Amino acid sequence: MKQWLFCLFALFAFFALCSHAAEITVSESPEQLELALDRSEPQDKVALLAKLIWVYRNNQSEQAIQYGQRALDLLKQFPDPRLNAQILHSMAWAQMRAGHYDKAVALAEQAQVIAAANQDKSGQAYALNVLGSVEWFKGNFLNSLDYFLKTLDIRKSIGNKLDIARSYNNIGSVYQEISEFDKAREYHELSRGLMEELDYQYGVATSYFNLGIIYQRLGDTKNEEFYLEKANIAFTELGDQAALTEVQINLGYLKLSQKKLDVAQAFFKLSQLAAGKLNNRTLLARATLGQGHIAYLKGDLSMGEKLASQALAIALQLEEQPQIRDAFGLLSDIYRAQGNFEKSLDAFVGFDEAKGAVLSNVYEGKLSLLQQQFDAQQQKARIEFLEKEKSLGELRTLQAEREAMFLTYGLLIVALLVAIICFQYYRLFKKSRMTYMLSITDNLCKCFNRNFLFSDLIPRMVNEKHSVFAMLIDLDKFKEVNDQYGHDIGDKLLAAFSQRVQNIIGHDNYLVRVGGEEFVVLGQNKSPQVVTDLASQIKDQISQKSFQLTDEISLEITCSIGVNMAEVNSERELVELIKEGDLAMYQAKREGRNKVVTLFR
Repeated sequence: MKQWLFCLFALFAFFALCSHAAEITVSESPEQLELALDRSEPQDKVALLAKLIWVYRNNQSEQAIQYGQRALDLLKQFPDPRLNAQILHSMAWAQMRAGHYDKAVALAEQAQVIAAANQDKSGQAYALNVLGSVEWFKGNFLNSLDYFLKTLDIRKSIGNKLDIARSYNNIGSVYQEISEFDKAREYHELSRGLMEELDYQYGVATSYFNLGIIYQRLGDTKNEEFYLEKANIAFTELGDQAALTEVQINLGYLKLSQKKLDVAQAFFKLSQLAAGKLNNRTLLARATLGQGHIAYLKGDLSMGEKLASQALAIALQLEEQPQIRDAFGLLSDIYRAQGNFEKSLDAFVGFDEAKGAVLSNVYEGKLSLLQQQFDAQQQKARIEFLEKEKSLGELRTLQAEREAMFLTYGLLIVALLVAIICFQYYRLFKKSRMTYMLSITDNLCKCFNRNFLFSDLIPRMVNEKHSVFAMLIDLDKFKEVNDQYGHDIGDKLLAAFSQRVQNIIGHDNYLVRVGGEEFVVLGQNKSPQVVTDLASQIKDQISQKSFQLTDEISLEITCSIGVNMAEVNSERELVELIKEGDLAMYQAKREGRNKVVTLFR
């Protein structure tokens, strides 16, 4: 469950992108606009349609797109370049909210060309904002940041505080995705300050959401829940169903991390229904995946597989790498729980590839920021040199000074760039190493997890060409412990059991938790008798010595062990060896538990 928590919240902060798609003031209700549209002359309908597209662009995207096509047809008879650009980028926003990214990009690019040709800065900024939002949703944070910074420059030149606040919000959200939380907070605070100054409640609500996401990334669940609940109330009052749906999806995953499965399921059901009505495939995929997690944790593996597959299909269509990563991760867990190690391995490969694509975008984004800083320093130095060349009477003196200054600045810039790059690479390496250790370690039991088993241990053992043994261990009647004492005691028992087994097997063998109360011990170059004795030693030390879990609770428990051993020449053979050991373990359970069953080929 830690896997989806790490992966999923690495990807989305939807409300940070809720910048408006057109500079249109709408004081009339949709009903009033519809009535006026029916009664107006053809040349007046375009402006009314533009307002209707604006009203419907977020929550009724298909309706907005239909009105947009109608407006474009009328513009052929009554040309208006500024209104044309507004309609195009409003339609682009509606297409993006519906998850149609290619169509959104085509419309936004067309709007940008028209706005630039007519020196419409506001239209250019909104078109760039849509392009940045699409790249953000697809996980291309390098491109997204570039678009949002260009949008901010244009909006600052115009001076519209509300639009500037929205750009601050968007840039802060990109920094959240690349784990630059100090910069993210800085930009979100700039945004919130302007929103409160303007008394713009929608923007304040968005700030609540983004603060919740930042605390989510920092692992501060108390503050995360506080701000998400405030955002939930605010967007409910504002009536923005798409924004509310995104908040409720995040609340669902928060409750899931707190093991409040029924509450989480309620949030996911509401979100799934709302996303379907909104025809928003991005939100639908996330809500569906959340339902899949619930089914998996409640033991309904077939339903979990079905829901995870549905979410994966949508994510693949949208090319959303974070969503693809999370769906593959859940499927890998489900297949492993079903005992289908081959499918679990295939799904894990898909998860690893998608995770690599997302991390690649993050690293590229950080290097791009360094390049931008370097380019700005070079430009500043060149401007200073050119200004000194204006005086022809001092040309020779200034030429010498320019060469010396250029060399000095060049050396300083190069030294600074090298230092920054080295420092950033060190940070990335350290973070990558820490991320890798977290990804291969079971957080509860402090032993290896199934990620390490499939991605590292199995290939390594096959390459070393040694005899391999697999020892499958399952705690007997563990469910009764959870039912009688609660999951906290069950977790303590699992951790104590893992530590005792690791003390027995030593450092030349590997203990892997493959799920729940099931573990596997892998090792090499042991005789059958040594392996059998080791399994018996584990069984005896587990059953003969109780586990003191609290001052009041001391438990006695047994385990069933299945052992298999063979020469393996491929990863598939080693997976089969493990599966056969699993069958031997179940035979030990059928024979009365607290037994060791060996199965040597």
